[in-house]
Amino acid sequence: MLFRSLEMVCHPHVGVEIAPITADYQTSFTDPKNRVFAENIKAWNALTKKIYIYAYETNFRAALYPYNSWSYVYDSFRFYYEQNAVYVFNSGQVFQPCFTAFTTLKDYLDSRALFNVNSSYEEDVDRFFSYYFRAAKDPMRRFYEAVRTYCNHLRLSEGNLTGNIYDVIDSSDY
Repeated sequence: MLFRSLEMVCHPHVGVEIAPITADYQTSFTDPKNRVFAENIKAWNALTKKIYIYAYETNFRAALYPYNSWSYVYDSFRFYYEQNAVYVFNSGQVFQPCFTAFTTLKDYLDSRALFNVNSSYEEDVDRFFSYYFRAAKDPMRRFYEAVRTYCNHLRLSEGNLTGNIYDVIDSSDY
């Protein structure tokens, strides 16, 4: 019996929304930790050229705690673009009545990366600190880098921090 390979694709007006809620958004989607999620997106890309991404950029158990996804958004958005993503929503502190300046930074970086996946993270961060903090840009930039360094330290030294958006980070164990 002969079997012919069956090619199945979605109608051009049909897309899929993918919300990899358990991915690690504190690393890129090209990182091996996110391999399963990246493969899922690639598999859908074979069926439709309309991929909608619902991503995350905060820890929803401790919304004001710095969720260290700032620099990774560029690589992830580049990956989404390569997989024909036509829409990306990066869910963060949208409904939070009070948020930090670093949340505003995330919004700015999201907007830069969404409109140009090849923009430079370093240049965009420098531009943000120059215009947002003005005279305080240098001490605020040092503070920002210290926060990112501390977040990385916690993640690398604590085995129970996975990068998940529901990690328990408000524990007295740290």
